Amino acid sequence: MGSVIIPGILTIELGDTHMKIMKHARGPLYILLVIGLMTSGCDKEEDGTDSLLMAGMGCAATSPLTMRSTTYNMTDQVIGISEQVIQNMAVASSQPEMYEMYAGVELTIDVLEYLSDPDNIMNLITQNPILTQFWALKKMATSTDAGGDGDWMTPDDTIDPLLGYFETTKQDGRYRLIAFDDFGVTPSGRTDFILDDGRKARTYDYAAGDDGDYGTDDDEVTRTTVYEYNGAGKMLRAKNYAADEITFQSSYKFTYDENGRLLNMRGYSNEAETSRLDWGSYSNLTWEENEGIVSVDIELGLRIWILFSIDTPLMHFHIEFNEDGTMRKMVMYEALSSSSIDTCYVYEYSGEGLLGISGMSTGSRNYSGDETDQVSYTVNELIFGEK
Repeated sequence: MGSVIIPGILTIELGDTHMKIMKHARGPLYILLVIGLMTSGCDKEEDGTDSLLMAGMGCAATSPLTMRSTTYNMTDQVIGISEQVIQNMAVASSQPEMYEMYAGVELTIDVLEYLSDPDNIMNLITQNPILTQFWALKKMATSTDAGGDGDWMTPDDTIDPLLGYFETTKQDGRYRLIAFDDFGVTPSGRTDFILDDGRKARTYDYAAGDDGDYGTDDDEVTRTTVYEYNGAGKMLRAKNYAADEITFQSSYKFTYDENGRLLNMRGYSNEAETSRLDWGSYSNLTWEENEGIVSVDIELGLRIWILFSIDTPLMHFHIEFNEDGTMRKMVMYEALSSSSIDTCYVYEYSGEGLLGISGMSTGSRNYSGDETDQVSYTVNELIFGEK
């Protein structure tokens, strides 16, 4: 089947299920989902999710949809491409608010390596975005270098260490995600998703069995996570258990204000949620409104224990919103800093969006300062079909 490209409609930026956070990387924790596609009333799958379709197209749109994001330098040379293949458009209603995806992240660290080299903390951390719904992506492919063949999005490309590469299939009523260390060649992890009402209700993380491969019968469960939501569909907590699904390990709890805006995330080491989780992540969000402009500042950090526990901020973000609630810009600061800017993204919108649906991001202008010194720009596309 051929592909039809509609430039400048929509993009999804996701992270791998477990990714390195690098101090000078192009976009630490760049896991933004910009989703506004809608579904109509076609038949539902067994898990309660709608079939792949788009508003105004009925049930005819049964092929995958690919979201492509291409970044150029200021001499119009491609410096990175990201493609995400959507396999189920019910993701539009299951995803959290965009800003929440930066604050709802589980950070983990190799404690022994940190204690031997504390100055290298940012390269020792991996992350698991809790609030995102990765089951909805059939494939995530990100490239920062075209490789020896000179062609982008081929097996010899260099993957973005933050966005990663993974593929998801539906098997036996579950969505199975296989992550890769490279561009779709070497499997490195597996997570299975069980859904309820279009949201992940339970996930299973696996280790490879004796064959050293993932997605085979000898894979072994290492952790089970159970998710709880409130009546508005907001995630309240993620509870981690051992492989036996009984032995409690930890939990992450999310708190919201009276308007349903996320205020913080906390990790706990006991089921009663009275003891903070040492070496667990946390986030704090501060909301402001100034001259009609709503903004939020996000602090994401790790609770480090050395003789005593202390919340240690690792990353900061500043996000400003348009009147319609879309993001106008996001300032991402350098790791371990709340003042030195890494990248400032100023988002652009079409005005009408996909098939008359407004609020779609067509791309961004990317700066090294606060809307000063532009260094690159990104163009977003929607492709019907899978390339």
